[in-house]
Amino acid sequence: MSIFNWFNKPKWQSPNEQVRLTAVQTDNDAALLDALPQIISSDSSIKVRKAALSRIDDTHQLHQIAEQNDQTEVKKLARKKWTHLMAKSKNTDAIKNLNDNEALLYLAGQSQHSKMRLQAVSQINQQGTLGDLLLNEKDREVQQAILEKITQESTLQRISKPLKKKNKSLYQSIQSRLNQGEDLNQNNSLALKICKQLEAVVHHKATCDLESISSQWQAIEKNCDATFKQRYNGAFAAAKMILDPEHRDSFLNKQKEQRAKSQLSEVINASDKLTDLDLSQIQSQLTKCQTIDTSVLSSEDKNQLSSAIDAFAAKRDEKMQQQQVPESATKAYDELQKVLAQEIVQPNQLKQFKTRWQQATRGAHPSSSLKLLSDQYDSGILKLAEKVEQSAQKRDEAAQQLIDMIDKAQTEIKDGHLSKAKIITNQMAALKRTAGFKHPLVQKNKYNIDNVWTQLKELRQWQKWSNDKVRQDIIDELVALVGTATHPDAVLKKLKDSNERWYALEDMEKLEGDKFPSRNQKMWQDFRTVSKALFEPTQPFFEKRSESQNSHLDEIKACIDEMLQVELESSNERDLARMTRNAIKHLKSLDQIPPKQRGQMAKKLRKGIDRIDGQLSTWYDAAETKKRALIDQAMALHDEEDLAAAIEQAKGLQAQWKKAGIVKQYTERKLWKQFRKANDALFNKRDDASKAQNEAQAAHKKAAQSALDKFNKDLKKTKDSNEIKQLKNNLIHTWQAEFQDIKQLSSNYQAALSSADDALNKQQSAKVLSSLDALKQFDVTCQSEDSDAIETALSTCSDSEKAAFLARKENVADDQHCDELLLQAEFLTGKETPKAHMEARMAYQVKVLSERMAGEKVAGESEQALALLKSWYLSAKSNSYIKNNKKRINSNIKALEALL
Repeated sequence: MSIFNWFNKPKWQSPNEQVRLTAVQTDNDAALLDALPQIISSDSSIKVRKAALSRIDDTHQLHQIAEQNDQTEVKKLARKKWTHLMAKSKNTDAIKNLNDNEALLYLAGQSQHSKMRLQAVSQINQQGTLGDLLLNEKDREVQQAILEKITQESTLQRISKPLKKKNKSLYQSIQSRLNQGEDLNQNNSLALKICKQLEAVVHHKATCDLESISSQWQAIEKNCDATFKQRYNGAFAAAKMILDPEHRDSFLNKQKEQRAKSQLSEVINASDKLTDLDLSQIQSQLTKCQTIDTSVLSSEDKNQLSSAIDAFAAKRDEKMQQQQVPESATKAYDELQKVLAQEIVQPNQLKQFKTRWQQATRGAHPSSSLKLLSDQYDSGILKLAEKVEQSAQKRDEAAQQLIDMIDKAQTEIKDGHLSKAKIITNQMAALKRTAGFKHPLVQKNKYNIDNVWTQLKELRQWQKWSNDKVRQDIIDELVALVGTATHPDAVLKKLKDSNERWYALEDMEKLEGDKFPSRNQKMWQDFRTVSKALFEPTQPFFEKRSESQNSHLDEIKACIDEMLQVELESSNERDLARMTRNAIKHLKSLDQIPPKQRGQMAKKLRKGIDRIDGQLSTWYDAAETKKRALIDQAMALHDEEDLAAAIEQAKGLQAQWKKAGIVKQYTERKLWKQFRKANDALFNKRDDASKAQNEAQAAHKKAAQSALDKFNKDLKKTKDSNEIKQLKNNLIHTWQAEFQDIKQLSSNYQAALSSADDALNKQQSAKVLSSLDALKQFDVTCQSEDSDAIETALSTCSDSEKAAFLARKENVADDQHCDELLLQAEFLTGKETPKAHMEARMAYQVKVLSERMAGEKVAGESEQALALLKSWYLSAKSNSYIKNNKKRINSNIKALEALL
């Protein structure tokens, strides 16, 4: 593959998954559409495969994908899509060899054409499934076809009930089928049905649930004939071999193991009588040893077999040496036996072994042993010749397969599928060894075969170049972490992740059949160096944590030693119980010690707990007896007439309970519940006596609360200050006379009085604001200089307002006086003063502070605000002054009114 083609692939061949996915979903390139099956079979991303599958509507291609794809999820989707397309088709030939029960069930129930449903029904044998199909089928011909296939009586009975009203004719047909077997014995009939189901499985005509069959058989086995029992046992064993792969494999392995052990036993028995065997018998035993399958033998059996072979070989060599049989002859014979055990042999091996024997026996001293060995060797040569002829076809087939795989390997290499290409080349290498390096077809296509290996090597170099880029990224990521003060656990996790990614790349490059690992040593050293630079600063942290873990481990060991060494009989029961509780706590905190120690410490802790629990059980029994006696005494107190005396005795029993000893927790809870119940009955009697008193107190408290509620309600309705004072006085008198002892409502009582005071203050404030409002209105009237309106106001005002109104009428506008009033208002309310008047503001502040320091009495804020407002409304203002200071005037008036 050229570098230009490598970097200019179409988007659907991009190494980026998202790019490939988008291209497969949207592109309409002819090359892409042709490559959709290949993408579905070989793309590394399951998302891309699904996207490619969604664009295929050809039923033949979908069927192939469902049968051959290596991804289970893709196969299921392809089968589902194929099934939905077939449900609209009339091509019944396409499903004749279909073995997918789920697809057949869908077609039998959902297909649009009755012929397709008939074909699907003909391939379904599950009785329950057929019954469900019959309930929903509308076509009469299909109904009859389904009914003919239903042979199970329970299925016919199940579907007959809903069909009784739904389809009377079909119901009658089912009833006639059910009545045909009434003359048979019920048990034998069911036994016959079970046997037939199992035999149908054996003949590959149906399948069944073995567990259900077994349970049915167990229910009727006692009442069945011996003939049926024998028939069932044989059919069940055969069906289980077919339906249960694990059972089948286990059975075959067991048979193979038994055969191998039987052969081994014969060989070992023969080795025990080695001195009585002649050379031919020894040679026969050695041949038998070669036929034993050692893959199913245990290591001990293999050692026995090896010892027997060594013994036979030593004895054979001894006998042959006595008769001067060349050692090379025996070696040639042994090699011949090994070759005969191979599945395929090469033609040149026949000539090699003949030549080797001639060289080994040339000039050898003739003897009976040599003659025997020669006869056996000749027999082996004949077998080898037969095997050469028998394996000739296999060699030719292997050579042809090798040639056929060249194009497939080159295609995978061209598409960049290195792993698949390596698997194919490994298969080619195996086929080449099977066919023989000198096979005519192999020799003829030698250049093409070698070219596959050359192309594979180039592709692998490209992969390594790409992976080295990733390795460099891993190194750069670690370099960026050096000196960043990252938490040691995060550093350790990053190092672990980096190592996993690194080794994943190496595993990716380590293809099937590789003899040596492929590693870039320079980059590996760089990776180890930066890893070391990252890990070394974290070592103190892990050492400290290890020290903490070791400290906790020492605590656990101390607890274990204490439990294992304590003298049980002379120890206090509470001390022993404390030890077991501590041990249980340590069991729950084993994650705080080094992982390698957890299993061992858990085992020792449980051992210590079991040791102490044995002694505690004796004390537990004694304490339980004492506590049960205390429960009986507590129950007897129920008959005591003097309740106070009974309660005092119950308190004494409670004190004795604490000293009675300890029992197991679940027993303690059970006994304490009984003891407490007995005591609670006494205390409940005392509680009943005080209940009436509590109820009276509650009623008294309720009456007090009602009085408070009524006062608050009346206070809200009252607007007159005299009435408010009367309500307050009445509440004070009532409370002191009747409810003064109720301390819980004292705060509520004080709150009610405060509410009354607040209401009075509001009434007074309202009067003040009302008088101010009248003065304010007269100030506005005077400002308008309407003499008639002024006289009217003077004539209608009250006597209390008369003097103030006359003073305002005679007042003359004075801007300086107005500035002083505004400045005083700003000082009082804390508002800002314009810069032009700041000097006057400072002078006023000094004056006020000096008066306060001199001890002059100062009125409250509300009184000062009221005086300022009155002074303002009594002062005449020029229109120009009001216009220039309108915002300042309104702001100050609003602030002063807020203080009121």
